[in-house]
Amino acid sequence: MLVLGGVKQRVEWSDAGVWLDLVPLPEDADQRYIEQTMTEVRDDDGKLTNIHRDTARYAQLVGRHCIKDWGGVVDADGQPVACTPEAIDDLMRISQAQEFVFSRVKGLALYRRQEIDDAGNA
Repeated sequence: MLVLGGVKQRVEWSDAGVWLDLVPLPEDADQRYIEQTMTEVRDDDGKLTNIHRDTARYAQLVGRHCIKDWGGVVDADGQPVACTPEAIDDLMRISQAQEFVFSRVKGLALYRRQEIDDAGNA
C-alpha cells in the first residue's frame, strides 16, 4: 500500500536514543528549499560563474518541514528539549542528524510505512 500525503510516522533513531515523528518531504517543497538556499554568481556580462548552496540552511528548512515531534533530545544538563523550530535548527546542524532525517523523508520509506508495519504483524 502507498499512502499519499504527509502521514506522520514515528521513526526510531536507535544510535542516538531518539525517536522522531516525521512526514515525507514532497518534491515541490524540496525544490523550493533548494531554490531558497542557492545563490548564482555571475560575472559582469551576466554569465554564470558559480553556484553557492547554503547546505546548513537547506537542512534546517527540511527539518522544520519534516520533524513534527521528538523524544530523547536533551540539553547539556540532561533536560528534555521541546521540539521547537529553533531546536530543530540546532538538531539539523549535526551532520549525522541531517543524514538520518534525509534518508527517511526523501523517497518512499514514509509512504510505505504502513505496508511494512502490516507485514511485521502478519
